[in-house]
Amino acid sequence: MTEIPNPRHLSREGLAQYMSAGVPAVVDVLGVPSAVLVIEPSDETIAVRVDRQAGDAPDLEYFKHFLAKTLSWQGSQWVEIRVAPGVDPFEAYPVLCAILDRVQLEGSTTGPAVLKTLDNYRELLAGLERLSDEAETGLCGELLVLRHFVGVYGTTTALDAWCGPTAAEHDFALPTYDLEAKTTTAESRQHWINDLNQLVPSPNRELLLLSIQLTTGGAAGLRLPQLIDAVRADMDPEGQPRFDDVLRTEYHWSPSQTPLYRRAFRLRSEPAAFRIDDAFPSITPKTLAAAGLDQARFKKVRYQLDLAGIDPVLDTADQLHKIGEDLS
Repeated sequence: MTEIPNPRHLSREGLAQYMSAGVPAVVDVLGVPSAVLVIEPSDETIAVRVDRQAGDAPDLEYFKHFLAKTLSWQGSQWVEIRVAPGVDPFEAYPVLCAILDRVQLEGSTTGPAVLKTLDNYRELLAGLERLSDEAETGLCGELLVLRHFVGVYGTTTALDAWCGPTAAEHDFALPTYDLEAKTTTAESRQHWINDLNQLVPSPNRELLLLSIQLTTGGAAGLRLPQLIDAVRADMDPEGQPRFDDVLRTEYHWSPSQTPLYRRAFRLRSEPAAFRIDDAFPSITPKTLAAAGLDQARFKKVRYQLDLAGIDPVLDTADQLHKIGEDLS
C-alpha cells in the first residue's frame, strides 16, 4: 500500500478520487493517538486503524455493517474498524470519521468510541447494506410492472396499487384484479412462494401470477439504478416524491448506492400471466385441509414452484406480456 499523508479528514470527493484511482492507499488522520484511513478500491472497502495504545478492539458480533480486529502493522499493534463487504463505503465513511473524532479529539478509548458512535448512527446503519441478489431481482421485476401500470392507469393509481413494499399478501391490487409478480434469473419459470397465503385470492377478486424471467450480463439491459430512474421519469412530477419515499423507507435506497448494483438485466423471455384457481398447483391452507393436515403445525412454508407445462392466460386487459419490452 502507498502511504499518503493527508490533512484531517479526507473529503467525500477526495475519497471518491482514491476509489476511482484503483490503487490501495493509506491516508494519515492527524491527531493523537496515531490513526489512518485504509482505502481498498478493488474490494470497495474502507477501514480505520488506531494505535492499540488507545484501547482494544470492541466486540462487534451484533453489528453486521462493521468488523473489528487487532493486527500487527508496521511493527506496531493496531485496532482496525472495517466496513463490512457489500456496505456502501461512502455512506459508512462519516461513521468512521466520527469514531476517530471521539478517540483523537475527545480522548475516548477505542472500544467505547466505536460502540457509542454505532449506537448514535443506528438509524443510518439500517440503510447501508445493499439488497441481496434475490431481493434485487425481485425489486427489478416489481419496478417493471409498476412502470407498465403507470402507463396504463397513471401515476397515482399505479402507486396506490403497488402493495409489495408494504409486505401485503399480493404485490399489486389493481382496479379489477390482484397480481403477484414473481421474477427469476433461472432458465426456467421456477419461482419461490414465501408463505401459505401468497397464492390465496382475496374474496371476490381474481388473482394472477406474473412470471418474469430476466437474464444478466453484457452491455444490454438496465441496472437497478437505471431502472429506478426510468420508472421515475415516466411518472407525473407530483408522484415522484412519493415514489422516492417508498424506495428510501422500504428499500433503504439512496442514489449513493448506485455503484453497488452492477448487474444489468434484460428479458430472457416474454412475461407470462397465470390465473390462480383450484387447478393451479399451490400449497395453501385449503390444500392442507384437503389433505387432512393441520395448518397450525406448519409454522413457516416456503417452496419453489415450477410453471413449466402450465398454460398462461393468453389475453389480459392490460397486455401484461408487454411488461419490460424495452429490456428485450
